[in-house]
Amino acid sequence: MKTVFRWFDRAVYFVMFLCIAGFVAIAFVQVVSRFVLNHSLYWSEEMCRYMFVWMVFLGSGIGLLHRRHITIDVVPNLIPKAFKKYYNAAIDLIIIAFSVLVIAYGYGFAERGMRQGSPAMQIPLGYIYYGIVVGGAVMLVNCLRAMLTDLFALPVEPEPEEKIELDMTQEEFNKLLGIEIGGDRKNAEKTAGEGK
Repeated sequence: MKTVFRWFDRAVYFVMFLCIAGFVAIAFVQVVSRFVLNHSLYWSEEMCRYMFVWMVFLGSGIGLLHRRHITIDVVPNLIPKAFKKYYNAAIDLIIIAFSVLVIAYGYGFAERGMRQGSPAMQIPLGYIYYGIVVGGAVMLVNCLRAMLTDLFALPVEPEPEEKIELDMTQEEFNKLLGIEIGGDRKNAEKTAGEGK
């Protein structure tokens, strides 16, 4: 099951990456085309908007898995630690119900949109609205995963993180920033006086 979820996460991240890369590339080409070639691409703004819709709905599902959505933590802070997982499970059940509604109503919305073309590109709007359905499904799956993880203390795949490593010692870093650690008070006052 862990392998299935790993591939599921990779697929979601890959589609998100395609949307972000496409968004940036199209916006860049539009700027160059408009200000350098003096010719505007009539479809670029619309395409960027549709990619953004998909990014938002997929990103909401990713945020649920890693508990990255904004929360008001007044009530959870008042609950004893032993009951917090049950409180979180109750919240997750509400989110799961909401996700099912998003999928159901989003599907009907997307099906109706297949009969209507977009203004500039004339592609069926249903393809854009299917982002609601896919995003709702990702939210549903990831919320179930988060709930089971909390209830049964299952391990969660860590978020992909960018790590920055510096090839310098703490002393070199402090010197770079102009921080002097140690020394006597006269040297510190002298350094402060020179700054004035």
